[in-house]
Amino acid sequence: MSDHFPQDPLLGARLGSCAIERQLGVGGMGAVYLARQERPRRFVALKALRPQLAPGPDQWPFFLARFRREADAMAALDHANIIPIYEFGEQDDLAYLVMPYLADGSLADLLAREGPLPVERVVDSVEQVAAALDYAHQRGIIHRDVKPSNVLLHPDGRLLLSDFGIARPLDQRDLPGGGQPRTGSDGALTMAGSALGTPDFMAPEQVVGQPVGSAADIYALGALAYTLLAGHTPFGGGGAQQTLARQLREPPQPLRLDRPHIPARVEEAIFWALAKDPSDRPPSGLALTRSLRGGARGGPFAAGAALWRRAALPGASLSSYAGREAQAAESAGGAASAPFEATRMEPSAPDAVTVWDPRFNVNALGSGAAPAWPGPARGTARAGGQGARLSPMLVAAIGAALIVLLAMAVVLGGLIGGENPLAALIGPAPTATASDTPTPTVTPSPTPSPTPAPPANWLSADPTSISLGCNGPRRTQYISLTNNGPDKLGWQESTPTLVAGITVKPTSGTLGPGRKVTIAVTNTITYFPHQGEMDFIPTGDNAASAGDTLVVSYSASC
Repeated sequence: MSDHFPQDPLLGARLGSCAIERQLGVGGMGAVYLARQERPRRFVALKALRPQLAPGPDQWPFFLARFRREADAMAALDHANIIPIYEFGEQDDLAYLVMPYLADGSLADLLAREGPLPVERVVDSVEQVAAALDYAHQRGIIHRDVKPSNVLLHPDGRLLLSDFGIARPLDQRDLPGGGQPRTGSDGALTMAGSALGTPDFMAPEQVVGQPVGSAADIYALGALAYTLLAGHTPFGGGGAQQTLARQLREPPQPLRLDRPHIPARVEEAIFWALAKDPSDRPPSGLALTRSLRGGARGGPFAAGAALWRRAALPGASLSSYAGREAQAAESAGGAASAPFEATRMEPSAPDAVTVWDPRFNVNALGSGAAPAWPGPARGTARAGGQGARLSPMLVAAIGAALIVLLAMAVVLGGLIGGENPLAALIGPAPTATASDTPTPTVTPSPTPSPTPAPPANWLSADPTSISLGCNGPRRTQYISLTNNGPDKLGWQESTPTLVAGITVKPTSGTLGPGRKVTIAVTNTITYFPHQGEMDFIPTGDNAASAGDTLVVSYSASC
């Protein structure tokens, strides 16, 4: 590979105890080289960061601080599935760290060589990466850049999580002062007005620049599992801005469109990890792994689930399926193999969102709600990868039983009602001839008085539509919310701001008659234009008399 980088000034140079032999690749944080370490004697991978790699000279301290953080984070983590660090140093106006050299590459390289992987291999890969993430999370470190290229292949079959360059640090020491670089409220190094990460694997809260926790790594782990199974990322296929917009707005494309034989419950577990709302995702990597492995094995309810999927309509929802299996497990006195909770999968009220791709219908997408289940493809309804067929004898037995039950119900109903039970089967008796008895005259009743019109809506806003910018003071606009009713009224703003890409402050309160409050609306997405609506709902004792929900529209142009 050295022929591709003939001008690299570090080739042949010495850094610490290492002599650089050739370049292996270039990443966002620096270049990686194959080097020979003298003490002890072995081949290693050396990652070097030079000032020339920074976007500008004023940002070099920021890059250097991130690099030091990577070394500290990796050195603090001693786990079988986290790549160790051999050495760290700074020399001749550059910084470097030394790690094991793994010739087999990464999961991204494996995917390029072999294509989509078998389900069991994907589950095993996710299990190893999940173990590394849970270990790091327990020690206060969030990786924030989990993706196939950052999972390396060890010769003994292990997977090693690497590249903690944008991990959430253990503390906030050694930060560069002033200028553009800064730390977010979670202690993570960021750039003003930007979010760090790889667009195809960034959680929605990461996209909008909100503080991230372990749920962001679980989201990325779900995206990694999806990619290994499908051969492509769940939200990619366009530019970075389009990918980020899909992360916020759209459900992932069903996996079984690409691979029909993937067990449905494996797909459900991955969609659980890809929930838009962090609180709707698995609580840990272990929980996601258990769900995936249980789905891959089929679990004790696999046969019943297969019959249900064969009979289900195409519009059946993922959440209702999960709820039915959870109820079956409870009634049987046991637990289903997939550990996800039905309450996590319940869809929330529909929200009006911008549709970024006509292939998807996201009108039912709420805050973290599972997308509508597409239903089994024609001729491909499977359970655990095996065909599920009803035998002719079983079908005939079920049909006969239904006929007997119907006949018994008709006879019993007739006996109880005092009528001839056969009449219900034969049909009604002939209608008697009409007599000449005059029809009695019906006295018209008084015309009812019209129902009073409902009271006017108490809540009003000025203005009812606002336009937001991406930078500077235009990112925040203000509306005035007024109670025009005769009594005190509570109110609640219900927009899922993470999905909407805005923040609203305050989000609730109480107004006396004729009183008003000023509300600040701030655009949190600086990458692409978006629009939507905010719902202000009357609450409290007088909510029933206060009329309809107040809707205020917004748009942001970038």
